[in-house]
Amino acid sequence: MNKNICFIELIKDENGFFKAGQTVETACIRAYLKENEIDSMIYVDESLPSISDMCDDILSLSDEILVFVVHEECKGIMKVLISCIKELEDVEIYILGDTMDVEDKDIININSEKKLIEVLKGEVDNTNSDFFSVSPYASGILLTRDISKYGIWIGRSTRELRQIDAIKKDINELVKAYSGLAESEDKVIPFIGQFIEDKEYLENVIDKLKNVNISFLKFLLPVHESNFDEVIKMSRSMPQCKYSLKFETALDENKVNSLLALIQDQKIEGIYFPASWLKEKSKFISIIHSESIDIFPIGEVDNKALSPETTSIVLENTRLRYLPFYRGFLNSKIGIYGGDKLDGYVHHLEVSDEFMNKNNNDFINEIMSVNSSVYVKDKKLDIGDEKWLFDEKGIANVDSKSFNNVSDSFSKSNVNLSNFIQVSDHSLYNNTLSYVSDTKIYEISYKEGKRNLSHIKEELKNKEKVVYIFKLVDEEDFKLLLEDAEKYKDSHKLTDLTLAYGYLENSCRFGFSSQCSVSKIPRIKIDSGGNIRTCDMQTEPISKVSDSLFEIEHNCMIKREKKIHEKGCYDCSMSSWCSKCTELPEFMDGMYCEIMKKKSYVLDYTMIPFIYFRLKETNGNYTDIIPDYVIISNEYMYNYIPSEIKGEVAPYLPKFTSLLTINGKCLIWSPATNKYYNVSSELAYIVELLLRRVRAESIPELVSKLLKIDIEKSERIFDFAINAFKKAGVLYREVK
Repeated sequence: MNKNICFIELIKDENGFFKAGQTVETACIRAYLKENEIDSMIYVDESLPSISDMCDDILSLSDEILVFVVHEECKGIMKVLISCIKELEDVEIYILGDTMDVEDKDIININSEKKLIEVLKGEVDNTNSDFFSVSPYASGILLTRDISKYGIWIGRSTRELRQIDAIKKDINELVKAYSGLAESEDKVIPFIGQFIEDKEYLENVIDKLKNVNISFLKFLLPVHESNFDEVIKMSRSMPQCKYSLKFETALDENKVNSLLALIQDQKIEGIYFPASWLKEKSKFISIIHSESIDIFPIGEVDNKALSPETTSIVLENTRLRYLPFYRGFLNSKIGIYGGDKLDGYVHHLEVSDEFMNKNNNDFINEIMSVNSSVYVKDKKLDIGDEKWLFDEKGIANVDSKSFNNVSDSFSKSNVNLSNFIQVSDHSLYNNTLSYVSDTKIYEISYKEGKRNLSHIKEELKNKEKVVYIFKLVDEEDFKLLLEDAEKYKDSHKLTDLTLAYGYLENSCRFGFSSQCSVSKIPRIKIDSGGNIRTCDMQTEPISKVSDSLFEIEHNCMIKREKKIHEKGCYDCSMSSWCSKCTELPEFMDGMYCEIMKKKSYVLDYTMIPFIYFRLKETNGNYTDIIPDYVIISNEYMYNYIPSEIKGEVAPYLPKFTSLLTINGKCLIWSPATNKYYNVSSELAYIVELLLRRVRAESIPELVSKLLKIDIEKSERIFDFAINAFKKAGVLYREVK
């Protein structure tokens, strides 16, 4: 067949983000087509662009035949994508997998691989080839070196299992690829698809695995409860195998005891079972509580009937799905984005409910990447939480008619809505995920935070889970920020400082990067009139929703370059690390350059939340530490060495490197690694001397005098410290 055929499949990763690729089942379909002399390609993208750009990318691969492999979780996006493609090009479209309701009669749902070949060839398929006999690895559709990523496909139902000879082909390819290699770590090969119910089929699979004599290859088999006794036998005879088990009927005491033994023997990777079991007080549930094992409830359960301990355990997968969006929302408020988020697409769109009710689908589909989040700030959805419905990955969702109405309205307007964010009663919700962080989010002005500091302190004392985002709304807020920064510079302590209790909105203004990210528009805010602002509603609009993505980016770039030219940034000595903020409120604009040039301690002050809060989050020894006990040293503030010691060389440590002293214990935090390192009190002196930029050859002698130790010991300590810092990657340059 001479026509170009492209497969499109969207897969949701463990973090809840879509990527374009192929599952091993889809690879088998393409291998089946190849055996029937039909070549195809696959659209692959690890970080998806906007819907508009996806259409262009897909059509650049093929503008003749597109095959969409549809799963339940991506139906909404696929519907929007297909509709947009049909508007651009008259292309043949076929749908495999889950059936989709499509208005276009030219879009055809295909219910079998054989039928796909018939419609592609335009004739009845009379070949003897069998879809369940092909190997994606033997045919070259998948590389054997990627087999631990894709796995070996078993089939999709008890009546649609792959032939054992096909499994054998995959295993033979695996053996050919890894024979004679010495691997330092085990490589786990998962079997994907149907839980094996047929005893003879399981025995045949095991028989093929017995011939694999490569020590570092391990196998993960999905097995139905009907073969539980076989698993018990194989746990002794097949040490290279582990199992995922699916239970559908209640377990007697003997089976529960056998299951516990298998878990403790580390033979079980995961357990699938009816969600209704979670309500029971059984030995099975006690095993879930006491053993470290991945669990995947199936179906619906009334969460009000669950114990707090059970609730915490069964929501772990959902929590892990929720956290990236929670952190992303906070980062969008603070303005901190990694390089992968500065790709020219909007990743956080903040709009009003009124805006969403207007026809802005083309605009949204052009500016936002597929995995971006829409935050409708004044939208309150009624999300009921009595019933939880678990999907095949153990992710629990709640039923929400109001959310479904919003999702349906987006879909009807051909707008992609992957991630819908709302804040209700200071709690963050993502789509219909049943997990909602118990940490409350408060956005208040800096002066309000200052006024209520005693109340905020009391919340911390009572271990209440809260996150404050302080906003610079007017000149008074800015003045209070500068006063606190002065106090911090003089005291070196966090006592009574507002930013010791929350983050500063748009902290990115103060030195987190050497350039403003405005031209990459990772976040924008749109008012009800369709005016676009990049990060601060108090600044002048940068564009309108009637503009294209190119025009918005162009406007941002022109504004940034104009600002840089007006302020003389390129000739400024601070240019290498100053953020050169483009979006400054009027009350801040006149002071900004002076702060960067002469009041660097203001930048150090805005860094406090990132240093202090991260320590509390990542180090169990400091979870309960309060700001009053924290003393900080940096390139301008010293607590160990006398002020008369002067520096005269280039920096040894990256900017914002900080030394924390907490109840006599010392840690160094490095922005280069974003990690903390314990240091002794002796090394604390060396850290401060490095921060002070003292000549390297002078440091051992100074340490000798300050610590009152002989010079030989001082040199040994210095050499040890420099080697340790170099190994940890915290040095900016060689110390010599």
